[in-house]
Amino acid sequence: MSTKGISPKDRTFKKRWIFYLSIAVLASLIVGLLILFYHPGEKKPTPLEGPSPEIAELNVLLITIDTLRADRLGCYGYQKIETPHIDKFAQEGVLLENNIADVPLTLPSHASILTGTYVLYHNVRDNGNFILRKEFQTIAEILKDYGYNTSAFVSAFVVDSRFGLDQGFDYYYDFDEEILDEEKALALSEIQRIGEETSRAFFDWLSKNYRNRFFTWLHLYDPHDPYTPPEPYRTRYSHSLYDGEVAYIDMLMGELISRLKAFGILDDTLIIFASDHGEALGEHKEETHQYFIYDSVMHVPLIFRLPGTLPQGKVIKEQTRNIDIVPTLLSLLNIDLKKYPEIQGVDLLPLLQGSVSNLQLEAYSETKIPQFRFGWSDLASIRYEGWKYIRAPRQEIYHVAADPGELNNLIELQQDKADELRRRLELLVKNYSAEASDEVEPQRLDAESAAKLQSLGYLTGTTSKETALSKIDPKDKIEEFRFVNHTMSSAIKNVEAGRHRQALRELLELEKVNPNFDQMRYYLGKAYLGLNQPRRAIEEFKSCLRINPHHLLSYVDSAKAYVAIKEFDTAEAILRSGFGSHQDSYLFHFNLGFIFQIKGDIHKAIEEYLMAEKFNSKSSQLCGNISSAYLILGEKDKAIQWLKKALSLNPNRPQANTNLGMLLVEKGEYQEAYGYFKKAVELRPDDFRHQYNLALICQKLGKKEEASAALREARKLRPDFKEADLSFQEPQPEASYTLRHIIVESREQADMVMEALKNGEDFVQLASLYSMDPNARGGGDLTYIIKPEDLLTPVAQAVSSLQPGQISTPIKTPRGYYIVQRIN
Repeated sequence: MSTKGISPKDRTFKKRWIFYLSIAVLASLIVGLLILFYHPGEKKPTPLEGPSPEIAELNVLLITIDTLRADRLGCYGYQKIETPHIDKFAQEGVLLENNIADVPLTLPSHASILTGTYVLYHNVRDNGNFILRKEFQTIAEILKDYGYNTSAFVSAFVVDSRFGLDQGFDYYYDFDEEILDEEKALALSEIQRIGEETSRAFFDWLSKNYRNRFFTWLHLYDPHDPYTPPEPYRTRYSHSLYDGEVAYIDMLMGELISRLKAFGILDDTLIIFASDHGEALGEHKEETHQYFIYDSVMHVPLIFRLPGTLPQGKVIKEQTRNIDIVPTLLSLLNIDLKKYPEIQGVDLLPLLQGSVSNLQLEAYSETKIPQFRFGWSDLASIRYEGWKYIRAPRQEIYHVAADPGELNNLIELQQDKADELRRRLELLVKNYSAEASDEVEPQRLDAESAAKLQSLGYLTGTTSKETALSKIDPKDKIEEFRFVNHTMSSAIKNVEAGRHRQALRELLELEKVNPNFDQMRYYLGKAYLGLNQPRRAIEEFKSCLRINPHHLLSYVDSAKAYVAIKEFDTAEAILRSGFGSHQDSYLFHFNLGFIFQIKGDIHKAIEEYLMAEKFNSKSSQLCGNISSAYLILGEKDKAIQWLKKALSLNPNRPQANTNLGMLLVEKGEYQEAYGYFKKAVELRPDDFRHQYNLALICQKLGKKEEASAALREARKLRPDFKEADLSFQEPQPEASYTLRHIIVESREQADMVMEALKNGEDFVQLASLYSMDPNARGGGDLTYIIKPEDLLTPVAQAVSSLQPGQISTPIKTPRGYYIVQRIN
């Protein structure tokens, strides 16, 4: 996708400022990271009128350690690691020895933890392709209604605010756009921050808020692969780097307890220590998690600490679940659970305090990854009274009380027990799934949207139920899964880095192994799109959606491919159909606006962008797009207003600062413009254009020494840059150009672009699709008047021979191959 370039008619600047006004580039990140956004209506309970007078005056701190196996902590019996701080914490609280998660994936499991509902109910079944819908009430929303100051500090992009877990949080520390832009070539699970950074952000917030009652969720991601513990843990646990990550978490836990003690709030804070899922570490041939649901990935720690209310050093052997955290927390705060009938977990307080010995809880777990990725069978299990049944094409039953490693499948000897547990599982699914509720609709395409997609060749008649009952057992495909995972990781990075042919070779090898892998089909489409073969890309996106109708990126990139072949109405139809009846979302309106902007219907684009802003007022990319659209219409005051908002949300954008400075210069607001040019230089001191712009504004303001210093720096960074003076005079028309350009990595790519141009493809659209320059999203339009000496020598030589409207042949430079179009 791209945005339309800024019309030369809108340029009235009085000096040849060196900048490339590419506001629309801010939109690229969101488009690359789209997610399945469902929320078909607000159905949350009416907020309470005010705090209940009997509520306990306690702070609440929920700590979730990502990917932490229970049996890798000293307090759970592990002897090969030192976790003294967590062990001491357990001695001061109540440890739940047999606690079970319901999904081996970060986003779905945290959705269960924060809502107290099964994945069957909230229906967030995968990372990235789903979002927690607005009608599901989180613990943060509940406690906010009771006057709590709510905050969250997360360490991985998979639980970024855009996935819906931010509901109810006054402050949500996640990932700003600059970090995501720098790491956009990484897989979703790889975008993370080290625990010390997240903890430090929490401590900074706490220092300002500890006097007020708070609820905080602190999420630490370090045990997740790749395992890269800092020293001394890397050396100390070189034999098991996963253990090193856990030991590092223990150190952070000790620091956390010390900080709470220093603020004088340790014993006034209910602290819950939990995990979303474990890590297989090679057991059952699974290297990490997500594919199987054995206890290595489903058995997770859970510890409650509240001196004076809860006993100390108590160990409870009875089975509990992550979905029980929220109701237990509310009970400890004296909040009436009857007000929240949608919560599916149970209050563990009687168990913690010893008034009952066993709640006889059933624990449900599932993974749909084999189904979503490959079309194989999904897996579901029920764990009850020391037994565990796994529903699969080849059933499994384990006496986990005696066989915790699940090494001995007793299905031949315990068929009656398996049948009993299967019936329990079926009843649990029936009672707790979204279909069982009058309040919540399951996530699915509406009939009209499904019909539209089928008419376009995007869906077959296969139902999700038929797909789930596939006869292919994931146990029989684990080696294939491991190979695919490793190869896909490399292919994804090659696609995102623009190495499309290399990615294509890897993906075609995967196709030989399994043609029904949704991600492989999707990235084949991306690779073909990168190689300027949009029609082949469309076929791959269709194949992806036949396997996994929830794969929203395939809808989005299908639309992009249709734009490339100028079928704009089809692009819009694909986008509308992909979102189905759930079109009251930020992402739908954002991307629809993007399509209208590509079509040149700027008024409709703005209308959609403003609708998107109602659903997400924190997107710097969106504000940048709105600014760009208003600038195209010549409404520069509004363009300035929205660009200022974009920078207020993310000030660390050097080009956006320069763009705003330029708009302010045109209005004669030189002093304000100076601040933005100065910021651009602070952010990118190695860019000669920012240095030169600073020199110009300093000269205008009479800051001669600073102007000279900036000009010297610009010349040092670009020795062939020959600027005669620092005056603000109109450049001579005969010595200046307005240009668009496309920059690609290889001659092969340049030739493909030239072939597309010869076939009548639009320069602006090709720039948005293939150029690796930051202004690609602006259609390659440099948006300022250039003199030949501002250009790389071979480019300047080529441009000098062009007439307005003409396009150069590919020009080889140290930066890559340039294709330049002279506008005037």
